[in-house]
Amino acid sequence: MIWKKWLMAGWWATAAMGASMVLGACIPGSEEMLSAALAPLFLGADPGAGTAALRLMWGIGGGVCLGWAVMGALLTRNAWGEPWAWWAIVLSAEVWLLSDSVASYLSGGVLNVVVNTVFFVAAFGVPLWATRPAALLRRPLRS
Repeated sequence: MIWKKWLMAGWWATAAMGASMVLGACIPGSEEMLSAALAPLFLGADPGAGTAALRLMWGIGGGVCLGWAVMGALLTRNAWGEPWAWWAIVLSAEVWLLSDSVASYLSGGVLNVVVNTVFFVAAFGVPLWATRPAALLRRPLRS
């Protein structure tokens, strides 16, 4: 099914982003590089503001991103078509989009809000929207 493959590509892209963040955080001195290259684009910050705390945040954020991608890929691969799996993916993607975008906006990272929205729609929104009728016909499992 095309939508399952599309969604898996989104998970792979998310995993690659998370892994690159973790790897970048592991390189001594990378805080200057990360700050100079990315902070002005996403944070509006002073390029000289790089600190070890920036590496820590990239490492944590990358690890969370990578873990979420693995969970999503496993749900997509092993439970595709199950209403509860569809809902888990939809809700986790929405929580990511909303929380990351609000925090980015409030921190001055408007460009990250745009990147988040484009990535969400392209990687997750399209395949999840296309498969919604089958999942919405059945309610999510409740315990």
